Amino acid sequence: MSSQTLCNLSVIDGVTDSLVLRPLVTTDKDEIMRIAGAIGTATFAVSMPEYCGVIGVKPATRARREQEAAQEPVFDMAILDRALAACRKIPLERFTEEALQRTDVEVLSVPLAQATIIDIRHPDESDGAPLHTHIPALHIPFYELHGRACELAPASTYMLYCGRGAMSRLHAGHLKEARGLDVRVYAP
Repeated sequence: MSSQTLCNLSVIDGVTDSLVLRPLVTTDKDEIMRIAGAIGTATFAVSMPEYCGVIGVKPATRARREQEAAQEPVFDMAILDRALAACRKIPLERFTEEALQRTDVEVLSVPLAQATIIDIRHPDESDGAPLHTHIPALHIPFYELHGRACELAPASTYMLYCGRGAMSRLHAGHLKEARGLDVRVYAP
């Protein structure tokens, strides 16, 4: 959002020869959120990280052209070329397979008695085919799971369910690694 201030937009326009299209530039945040709700993207937008937070805790909201002009000559413009030359292109299917091979997560076809099942499917998918088990189940869509991981008790056992198993394995591996949770995959 810091890049969307009028000062910053002006600096961005001043340093590029490319046309920058901004279809929402005259729309305020409340209206953008209303539109996002109407088209079904609000839940995804809320769970997305603010990328300006990657840069620092106090991003510039009032950039000045002279600041940019002072930094541009010392910036290594070949950095993008080097990054592209060093990148590895992986078809999405192979990326998923490689990620799953790195994931050390137990996959079970029968739920553990002491476990809580977490259905991570999108609400549209889970509403049409509810998960019926005798084990307690929560519904936390995959796009909310990591933001709500603090709600999960560290001493409990969880089993993720997604229907096919791949999404569950990826998320379970991340929750084990990042949060130290006892997480398995339920794949009946």
